[in-house]
Amino acid sequence: MECYFNASQVKDDKTMVDTTVLYLCESAALWWQRKHSDIEKGLYTIDTWEEFKRQIKRQFCPHNAEDIAMKKLRGLKHTGSIRDYIVEFTSLMLELPDMQEKDKLFYFMEGLQSWAYNELKRRNVKDIDEAIAVAEDLMEF
Repeated sequence: MECYFNASQVKDDKTMVDTTVLYLCESAALWWQRKHSDIEKGLYTIDTWEEFKRQIKRQFCPHNAEDIAMKKLRGLKHTGSIRDYIVEFTSLMLELPDMQEKDKLFYFMEGLQSWAYNELKRRNVKDIDEAIAVAEDLMEF
């Protein structure tokens, strides 16, 4: 939603919340109906986009999401295609926004199959973006 708001240059908190709730479904839609009912009763307020994000994350993201992501990252291995490995690694990085760049590179490299690891070492990759770009070039192998 934030990509959409940026592209559409939407900056108003109320518009952002009102637009987002249109896309909620299943348990998220039920959650919003309950929250909205409480708001209408004056029991509660969600006045900003940041507050909305905080509330929805509190409801649907496990409190230990970073720990779970770190455990998955430590066990992540390149066993199938490089593409699948890159997608899984990148999705885990979204759960670990505070991870240092050198640590990202370390975990990415450590999970690769030896032939891919050796090729990235041979090319002397210096950061995670370069490592992912080089790994994507290896997809043909």
